[in-house]
Amino acid sequence: EWPPVAAKPLAGATQGVAAVAISGDQAWAALGSLDGQVRLHNLADGAQLRAMNHGAAIRCVAASKDNALVATGA
Repeated sequence: EWPPVAAKPLAGATQGVAAVAISGDQAWAALGSLDGQVRLHNLADGAQLRAMNHGAAIRCVAASKDNALVATGA
């Protein structure tokens, strides 16, 4: 369906989101933010699955093809 419709906004970043990666199966998204956090969100319902501290503002995010790893860069 186009345009895609978001289930609900993905929240949590306290400073802006600078990078987004969508899992290969489109089940979750990794959002990297300027507050140094990467947050994984379920795309079906918007629920935050996990938050991890990168330690510096995140500028890029990538998910591995098998969805097992998330890489971040400052």
